Amino acid sequence: MNHRKQFLITGAVILIICLFVAFPLEYRKSQTIFDFTYTYFTLTVGLLITMYGLMGKHIFKGLLVVICSGFISFCTSYIVLYDDFWGIIPALYGGIPAGIVTGLIFLLLNFFLLKNENKYRQLLKQFLSYVITLFIVSILFARGGDWIFEISEYFKSKKEQPQAQVLIDEAPQWTDNGDTISPRYSDVQHVATNIINGKTYTAFFHNNGNFYITNVKKDTVFKAIDQFGPDFTFVDFNKDGYNDIRFSYTTNVPGINDLILYDKKSASFKAVKNFDDYPDAKPILGTKYYYSYHKSGCADESWDSDLFYIKNFETHKLANISVDCGTDSLVISKVIEEEKKLYEVFSESKALKGIDKWIFIKQYWKKNYQKFASPL
Repeated sequence: MNHRKQFLITGAVILIICLFVAFPLEYRKSQTIFDFTYTYFTLTVGLLITMYGLMGKHIFKGLLVVICSGFISFCTSYIVLYDDFWGIIPALYGGIPAGIVTGLIFLLLNFFLLKNENKYRQLLKQFLSYVITLFIVSILFARGGDWIFEISEYFKSKKEQPQAQVLIDEAPQWTDNGDTISPRYSDVQHVATNIINGKTYTAFFHNNGNFYITNVKKDTVFKAIDQFGPDFTFVDFNKDGYNDIRFSYTTNVPGINDLILYDKKSASFKAVKNFDDYPDAKPILGTKYYYSYHKSGCADESWDSDLFYIKNFETHKLANISVDCGTDSLVISKVIEEEKKLYEVFSESKALKGIDKWIFIKQYWKKNYQKFASPL
């Protein structure tokens, strides 16, 4: 048993290296999920060593459980969500990883919690725990990974609110072109502060319509005149490890945003040109690409989604998904020099069968963005 403890410790150390060293380093440089070479390698080695530490000579039974779980999840995803041959592809992408994760969680539950002298009761507990775990994991994978992003954004926004209120009450001073300005607290509609790259910045929107970012010395490092609104939040939009600033607006088209990116090379803030052309923009995790969604009329029966990237603080559209109400066509187009070129057409009813359109959009861009990708 002592030698198995050594394997457990070794596996735990490798998994820690994977989580806190390999993944963060590769995440900042990655363009696609295939760039996480060392992350996948250390994760696989760490899991195998840990499994041996827990199971000893029974490790092959554990691997068989994981493999069977992947197959079960794939079959379940295909049968429940799809009714044509091509449904095999999304079922492979989502079902097998969900099954592997479920199998690993099940092995841990079985090892620590599901031991019972009554064989039939133990089998019942194992069956129920596996089904429940598979159901939960499948839902999370069906969300396309965005649940991580949404949870992190929720807690970030919660942290900012108390800071904003304190700063508003303090009526911040700042300098602009050498002049010190001391507004009344009622002149400032929204204030938030954040530490970025080791430096503290304060952002606020003034009643005169101007938006300011100041440093700890109260010097203005960014100013926008009549360009943005008062509803903004700090968020790491491009996932480079540094918070940016995103603006939200209340309009008849939900999700309209403006964006100011923090440029780590120059340690400054720069507005992204035409970002408001891409409502409800979200990153494709593990890449430098993004996608948007917006209504196009007919009570949201007509809609569009654009694939785009940001280069030199300008947006560049690569592709488009569009649906017009009254038709059953889901049209995919490449965008070349701002002109749409037909790429492929799906039956909307078949493409969206069993899933809502937002999940389809996430899955389609995640799996196909490379077909439209442009060198960054």
